[in-house]
Amino acid sequence: MKLNLALFILCFAFLTNSCGETFESAETGFKNIQIPPAAPISSDETVNDGAIRFLEARLRNDPEDFNANNKLAGLYLQK
Repeated sequence: MKLNLALFILCFAFLTNSCGETFESAETGFKNIQIPPAAPISSDETVNDGAIRFLEARLRNDPEDFNANNKLAGLYLQK
């Protein structure tokens, strides 16, 4: 749940920040307000470590499980 929330906030901040540039609307002439970057969410190390061990065991049994592989990659990046 925390991982999904963190990914949502990260994507939202990335999409709304527009690489730090403001742009002017052709119709109204108003400039968009820049949104400050999101604060990092602290992760629960014990939960992540348990999930990593579970996913590694799952991939040992089924190396072609791309869902488990993608989740494991995300957890490694978060760690």
